[in-house]
Amino acid sequence: MGGEKEGRTENTMLIALVCARSDRVADSEGGSEGEDDVHVVGTDSSDESDGDGGTEDDDSDDGSDGGGSAASTASGSHGSVASVDGAARPPPEDCRGRVLVVQASRTAMEIVRVVDLAGGRGAGFVPRVGLHPATYVNKVLLGGGMDGDAGGGGLLLVNVKTGKMIHSFGCLAGETSSGSVVTSMAQSPAVDTVAVGTSDGSVHLVNALHDLRLFTLRHGPSKGMKLKVGSAVTSLSFRTDGNASRQGVAPLAVGCDDGSISVWDLTPVEDEATGTVRRTLMTRMDGAHHGGVSGASYLPGEPLLLSSGRVSNAVVLHVFDAPDGSGRVLRQRRGHVAPPRLV
Repeated sequence: MGGEKEGRTENTMLIALVCARSDRVADSEGGSEGEDDVHVVGTDSSDESDGDGGTEDDDSDDGSDGGGSAASTASGSHGSVASVDGAARPPPEDCRGRVLVVQASRTAMEIVRVVDLAGGRGAGFVPRVGLHPATYVNKVLLGGGMDGDAGGGGLLLVNVKTGKMIHSFGCLAGETSSGSVVTSMAQSPAVDTVAVGTSDGSVHLVNALHDLRLFTLRHGPSKGMKLKVGSAVTSLSFRTDGNASRQGVAPLAVGCDDGSISVWDLTPVEDEATGTVRRTLMTRMDGAHHGGVSGASYLPGEPLLLSSGRVSNAVVLHVFDAPDGSGRVLRQRRGHVAPPRLV
């Protein structure tokens, strides 16, 4: 790229792409150009060496057996896939169950590694979302479900540098309904703790270090919706501003595909009558986005939540400055949700 020194790679980014749907990687043979004139290259990295054997993540890989390794490389997007056992096999008809590690610069994108989850701990696992947990070097936490309608949601920790499937989590076994999958994840301010949202409307707080489910939040359908189960969780975000800390609350925003946004206080409250510990639903904004919430994210260090809709063609900025923790719309930008019929 322009401005790079000879033999050096600068201003690049490594991206782990979770292949959740049956969309194929675009054929890059022949040097075709994308819509933005970005050259996409698939390279054969089978000879690439991880010669720094004693890497900083060796201690995190303890307990992973050889059968759980699934490092693979690709020559082009439709070339043969070579697994760590050296046996070449044709790639699947779609990209489900694969993670593409891409090196991206201002002018090019290059596939440097393909992690195939077809064997070992990843057998039958179909990823849908991914998260890089804080302090987990070279590792990606994948969320999804088992192939088929009978399986529930699950989590898988993968080293994208070596291709090893480090751990298949069992803490959600029995906690997710049949056929549900993991649809959203977010890193909490606490190291090793992540929020995991599922398609049945549940949010599980999980300690990834100890494979432990801490507690679960349940979401029912919005008012007026004739549904017997909760709506899928599409977005999660933790609020980290100082005002929340001074008020003694730990808000978590949850966006769902029914268009609602719920804000929970994760501070534990003990019920004196039963002795159980619960979390408090601070506020719920039904109908925040027609057609479902696409994303919701707190701005760092601010009591502001930016949300967008799937089909509402709207971006809304919510502010949480009320004593009861409720939110209000501060700014919004909305467009047409369908082609104009009359001017």
